[in-house]
Amino acid sequence: MNQSVPYDKQEQLQQIQSGLMQNEQIIAVYDAIGAGTAFLGLADRRVIIQDKSFIGKKVAITSM
Repeated sequence: MNQSVPYDKQEQLQQIQSGLMQNEQIIAVYDAIGAGTAFLGLADRRVIIQDKSFIGKKVAITSM
């Protein structure tokens, strides 16, 4: 893992790292500043968005 990956919050970086596909590399992880309920992970193969703004502690993860 490249230690020079820019990120806003360590826990968000760790969540993205834990869901990577084999040989996939993280480019950056950015927090949805102001909202505090979502973040965006950029990898070399896809974009990953996690949104926790739903009722009942549900989480939506979108991978494109």
